[in-house]
Amino acid sequence: MIMIGLLIGLWVASQVYATHTDAFTFFIPYPADQLDDQFDAAQSANFINEDIVTTISISVLRDGSVIYYDHWEDGLESNIVAPIQSSTQVWGDGDPSNGSVTAGDVLSAGDIITLQNIVVLPRDSNVLFFDGGDKLTSVGGAVAATLAAWPNRAGVGILFAGAWELYPTSRWGQTYIIPVGEDLSGLRGGFTTVGVNIQAVADGTSVQLDLDADGSPDPGSPVVLNEGQQFTQVNGVNVGAQVQASAPVQVHIFTGNPASTYEARAYTILPRSQWGDDYLAPRSSDGDYWLYNPDSTDLVVSAQTVVGTTAITIPANSTVRYPPPPAPLLTSTGMRFTSTDGRPFYGMAALDQDQNQDWGYALLPMNNLASQALVGWAPGNNNSPPDGDQSQIYVTAVTTTTVFVDYNNDGTGDNSFLVSPLAEVPIADPDHDLTGARLYTTDGTPFIAVWGQDQGAPNALPSIDVGTNIVPLVAPSIQKTYSLVQEGYSCGTVTREHILRFQLWAYNDSANAIPNAVISDTLRAGLTYVPGSTTVGGSPIPDDSLGSTLFPLDEGGYNIGNIPGMGLVPVTYDAVVQTSGVYGNRVEFVSPATADPAEVDVSLPLRVAGYEVAKTLIDPSNGVVSSGQVITFGLTITNTGNVTITQLPLRDEFDENYLTFRSASIPPAVTAPGVITWTNLGTLPSTTTLNLLVSFTVSDTLPAGTITTTNLALSEGVQDSNSRTQAILCSEASINLTGPTPT
Repeated sequence: MIMIGLLIGLWVASQVYATHTDAFTFFIPYPADQLDDQFDAAQSANFINEDIVTTISISVLRDGSVIYYDHWEDGLESNIVAPIQSSTQVWGDGDPSNGSVTAGDVLSAGDIITLQNIVVLPRDSNVLFFDGGDKLTSVGGAVAATLAAWPNRAGVGILFAGAWELYPTSRWGQTYIIPVGEDLSGLRGGFTTVGVNIQAVADGTSVQLDLDADGSPDPGSPVVLNEGQQFTQVNGVNVGAQVQASAPVQVHIFTGNPASTYEARAYTILPRSQWGDDYLAPRSSDGDYWLYNPDSTDLVVSAQTVVGTTAITIPANSTVRYPPPPAPLLTSTGMRFTSTDGRPFYGMAALDQDQNQDWGYALLPMNNLASQALVGWAPGNNNSPPDGDQSQIYVTAVTTTTVFVDYNNDGTGDNSFLVSPLAEVPIADPDHDLTGARLYTTDGTPFIAVWGQDQGAPNALPSIDVGTNIVPLVAPSIQKTYSLVQEGYSCGTVTREHILRFQLWAYNDSANAIPNAVISDTLRAGLTYVPGSTTVGGSPIPDDSLGSTLFPLDEGGYNIGNIPGMGLVPVTYDAVVQTSGVYGNRVEFVSPATADPAEVDVSLPLRVAGYEVAKTLIDPSNGVVSSGQVITFGLTITNTGNVTITQLPLRDEFDENYLTFRSASIPPAVTAPGVITWTNLGTLPSTTTLNLLVSFTVSDTLPAGTITTTNLALSEGVQDSNSRTQAILCSEASINLTGPTPT
């Protein structure tokens, strides 16, 4: 029987969510209750409502990074870098009141954030955990993130577990084909159960599924997911299963053999658009490979090891094992798989034949590799702290190079490892924990690295029966965020525009300088550049006087100069938006063109007011005023929400040419020509009203005739008892000023 589960958490239907696609934003996959179902399906045990241990490990690349962590339980932030929910954690901003994981709440290169908790089932969405469905973004530098999970049952735990390397949203895709399935179980019992998890980055993502690979959409397909939402099917996945989404998603799988107590493997799947014709694999000992041909004709792939090359024929739309049965599992070697005619294919490694040291990883194409990597999670064993090297990192490359290891990422290489072509080179840490380490080459040679249990490790604790790829750290990379410099409003005849400030960071995470870097940013419809607002490296740059727009970053981009090794260049500019809504905005490197683009949807939802301000002219009631007359306005402020307002500022704006402030029933904190301000009128419980009288003196030098002027009452920065900012609401009253009668 195929078991299907769909997680729909506590989503706020009225809120507009922003798509956030860049190399710095991650979503945590696998909701805990669906992991419980997945573990139950993959082992002959009853895991129904078994609590789940989740470990989310985050490694920090650069000093001064700030990480925003958004829990799914109360809905995701519309702009995660400007959070309004008290549950959202901000680490590294120097303000411990909104969350802290280090002394002084400052993050440094080499810091490791380990979020481990036991998620209680049945899942109560009113209780916050660090678990599947959460979102995180780093500002100021890259991070590496890994999820590991296992059932909280004595005698099982980490021996029956899954660990998945997490890719940032810029590496997600819309089409996925899964290269292994339950129809391979006759060749490897570890594929008796194959389940899948799919997670969306954008609201309204339609996901078409053919998980049994019969060529027809599955029952209930398509599934529609909002940001962070997930679909889990815990079994019934066959070779060639397809996922087709209308917007980027991430896909993970879990395989198991219920007849073998602890056998399980976890994989992060690459989207079809990132497949290649040339792959590298660093770890083969005691394992085999499963190669998938997506074409309708046979494909020949050469398999190169340290000792020679073998030709493999993969039938159309099929997966084959290498080495083919009944050949034994492979010995120590790196692998290079290359299609002989340039057609793309895919594959993955499965290490160990049974339940003792079972783990695996997906192959990575050569064009996805880089000359540096940051390790998200790689303990040497399950003790705390680790005291052995039962699990290690394995690297390989296609040409001779030296891989340097900075164990604590303090900027200084601590050790080096000579890597000859396709050698399987193990790396361990003197303190037995490679989490947070930075691996790199100085000659620009790309390499691949994975972490997992060593072939010679003991079969039980303290060994850890999981392994992951280590995500290559692509350089350069670019990031884009925005903040609201001025919030707009419309109040009768008075309108003020929204002004946004976009912040770009161009990073170089490699050891070698990037010369003449060019970035390009084209403003979408609805956004208008503010002339003279662009800065590069903190200094203003001139607008583009030769282009069709003044914006210097569009129409071919702008050369921001050289980015030194491990350097960064900040760029800012302002833009005006007239109305509320969602506006997509994208920035990318033009040169070098190896970076993922960054895209952020500016979300300016129509905000429902939690209070109202009404302004009326009390004296004279007819609104006709003469020179020198004293006039009085009445202000009524009503809390229309269901939460007490604790911060209630108010501003009264008037034409200083005709009116002079006289007095108010509650004296203002600040008086100036044309404006008076109350910084905080105090608390205002739900459904209650505050009344205020304000008097002015009309100028005794009015010009001849009748003049109409507007007196405006505006409230900004109002907060409720949950520290949430309330919507701006304003009111105006017009008066007719009568000057001397012309003679």
